[in-house]
Amino acid sequence: YNLAEILFNSSKIDEAIHYYKIAAEINPDWPKSYLKLGYCYLNKGEIKTAITHLNTFIELSPPDDPQVNSIRDLIKQLEKK
Repeated sequence: YNLAEILFNSSKIDEAIHYYKIAAEINPDWPKSYLKLGYCYLNKGEIKTAITHLNTFIELSPPDDPQVNSIRDLIKQLEKK
């Protein structure tokens, strides 16, 4: 995950996706990897794939996670496009 973060912040999106996917495989119940995968796919313009990962983030996150509502709003905006 940390390597993926470095790659993402260096705009190496495809490489970041590879490592975020590995992080998700290692710990499939941890929502943060899916959130970051959603952001990666947004950067690539792959909206449907981004929405899929963002929805997984919401499903796995605790209901009181402050990011959940903002991600729900983001998904609604993306679905309008």
